[in-house]
Amino acid sequence: MKTYVISGFSCAGKTTTVEQLENMGHRVIPETAMRVNLQTDDQTARQNIMLYNQLQVEDRLNRQRGYDHVFLDRALPDYIAFTKALGIVPDQRLMGLCDRRATNYDLVFFLEKVQPYDFTEFRIELGEEGVTQLGNAVLKEYQERGIPVIRVPPGSLVTRVQFIQDVVRGRVK
Repeated sequence: MKTYVISGFSCAGKTTTVEQLENMGHRVIPETAMRVNLQTDDQTARQNIMLYNQLQVEDRLNRQRGYDHVFLDRALPDYIAFTKALGIVPDQRLMGLCDRRATNYDLVFFLEKVQPYDFTEFRIELGEEGVTQLGNAVLKEYQERGIPVIRVPPGSLVTRVQFIQDVVRGRVK
């Protein structure tokens, strides 16, 4: 099974893109931060919970059968970048697992910014400069692990989803 990651800048339309792909019949895994109920104010504990939850999600993917491909709304390298951005030293065991998992991602679709920054409880960056810095840190985490990245330019949801589908189908290199 091929594993594609939808990543990118905050407010770039990742979740909307993943939801549209799901509506079109693709197998998708929602973003961990949106699914995990975190009952702590401790940032280190919070990040570790999200990292380990993402790790479990990705472990389960390796055991699933019957799907040609899956789209992840963010993956381990995203959470590593967030952890570092908070000034938390990532757990070295987890970093090792993340590095070994790099071969599990077939391709990252990195969505460029399309709208102004929108604060939610899950967003840790501050303002447009923070959005840009964190997005670049996420991109760097994938690139440093040698994971292929295709940058998806701004555009309508339909245009972006069509671009992603064309790449997956081998129509665009």
